[in-house]
Amino acid sequence: MKYSVALLILLHACSAMQAQQSIGIKLNGGLSNIVERNDNGQALKHIFYLQPSYHAGLYYSIHLPHRFNFGSEVLFIKINGKQYTGIPYTDNNNNPTGEYSSDTVWRHFSYVGLPLYIGYSYKKLNVNLGVQANVRLGGHVRDKGSALSNGDTIRWENKSKNLNGIDKVDMGLKAGFIVDIHKGFALEATYFYGLNNLYREAFTNWKLKSRQCTVGLRYTCYMRNKKTALKK
Repeated sequence: MKYSVALLILLHACSAMQAQQSIGIKLNGGLSNIVERNDNGQALKHIFYLQPSYHAGLYYSIHLPHRFNFGSEVLFIKINGKQYTGIPYTDNNNNPTGEYSSDTVWRHFSYVGLPLYIGYSYKKLNVNLGVQANVRLGGHVRDKGSALSNGDTIRWENKSKNLNGIDKVDMGLKAGFIVDIHKGFALEATYFYGLNNLYREAFTNWKLKSRQCTVGLRYTCYMRNKKTALKK
């Protein structure tokens, strides 16, 4: 958070220098994943599936000399993940039989996202890199699986909105590029790479991290000091 505050101060300082400023809206759709790994050496079979995802909101950009700009956004973000986990069965000699118990987990998280980034423009292309904090608003987890027990197959299916074991804040890196199209419209692609373990301390042998890749459109609704910026 200290870095975020410092960047916000820089943004206000830049606006005081009468740099070109723009405000707009954006809507992006794409794919996301929530990856779970364990560090205890247990031999598990994991398969992770990409899931539909999106984000939408407002952006604010300050254009600086030498083709640089600072940007910040306020977004509503939906990140989804699907995961298959198989636990191998072993025979009396502890050799794998090739069969697995199965458990499929669907995770759905909603966030308010606060990206801060610096960009560099060349002609109609802008490339940017920064940090992003996602604060969770809500979500739920659903799992469905089966296992063998004494020759019988046990099946289960559960759904829960209890996310007490999941961190409310997801911090990560944000990268992207923007291509101006026509009269305030721009094409955008972004990638979010979550860094912190979403599991809290009670799950120290496991790590849960999110990823999101989107493409979409931006539209600049308001621009200030355009003439001043063009003279530079």
